[in-house]
Amino acid sequence: MPCHGKAVADRTTNDFVYDITFRHIFDQQEMRLNHLRQLPAGIKDYLFDEAQARRSVEREITATLRQHGYREIITPTFEHWDVFAAAGKNGLQDKIYRFLDREGNLVALRSDFTAQVARIVATKHAALTFPLRLSYSGKVFRFEELHAGRSRESWQVGFELLGEPGIEGEVEALTLIIRILRSLQLRGFQINLGTMAYFDSLINQTGLDDKQLEEIKRLLGHKDVDTLHDFLQKTNLPAATITALTHLVDLHGGRETLAQAAASAPNAQAATAIQHLNQIYDRLEHAGLAENLVIDLGEVQGMGYYSGVMIKAYVHGLGYDAGSGGRYDHLVSQFGFDCPAVGFSFDVDRLVEAVSQTAA
Repeated sequence: MPCHGKAVADRTTNDFVYDITFRHIFDQQEMRLNHLRQLPAGIKDYLFDEAQARRSVEREITATLRQHGYREIITPTFEHWDVFAAAGKNGLQDKIYRFLDREGNLVALRSDFTAQVARIVATKHAALTFPLRLSYSGKVFRFEELHAGRSRESWQVGFELLGEPGIEGEVEALTLIIRILRSLQLRGFQINLGTMAYFDSLINQTGLDDKQLEEIKRLLGHKDVDTLHDFLQKTNLPAATITALTHLVDLHGGRETLAQAAASAPNAQAATAIQHLNQIYDRLEHAGLAENLVIDLGEVQGMGYYSGVMIKAYVHGLGYDAGSGGRYDHLVSQFGFDCPAVGFSFDVDRLVEAVSQTAA
């Protein structure tokens, strides 16, 4: 009987080991089949009509850019990590797909066209004529949290104007953006116009670290005034600075917003920033292009290299921006060549969604 009992025990143990091994092999095969059949999260195939819709939007944008003297460039899909790291701390670095190549170099998939443009201009400026007008079209890759309007592979079409400082460059960029969006015959759109200069005038000399600044910008972008106020209370900032930063949420609207901001400007830098926006508004109004403008001094969330005017495009019925850009006068110098610049990129997938809503 003892021998019989041991045999039963051994058989049970072997069966258990066999079952675990079989399940492991089965799970591996099932995972392999899933990988063969399914795409990673956050990316998509576009077939036939979907592909054509994206090409149609791309052609409309690039045609307008060509008409205004913007010449196309093609940048690598991946390059050295340092190119994107040089663009500064902006919360994007944690979203970049990076890996070691077979030669041991740390490289990254393209997460941002503007950093690549800065590298190109800095290394080839001797052979270029300024002001320089460039355009591009292609995919960018970012590890985004998956929710409405977010993907990990997005198609951008954009432009950069380099060597044109101040109002002239910004008016040209805004004019292009408005004309392109009008050409798509959307149901309605608005251009949110802000400036980092006003925000910077409030936080200079505060001693806030990068993480705190990113959180303030995020909360301003969400117009979450209560959470913003609670967060600022924990920073030991002066009461006047907390009030001014919280007030940015309310500085959103038409031309009258600039008058409100001028009246409450806490220093000369802030007043100069508002005067600059007033001049831009005057130029666009004179050209008949101001009806889509919305002043938003809380519009400060974006790439960390923006140094002046901030621009975001919103389409009615779309719950997220359809494009963004701004002035970045100090980015190119990170690559060894001082050059003022302004640019903007459109999100093709989001514009296709907006166009389809208009047609529905």
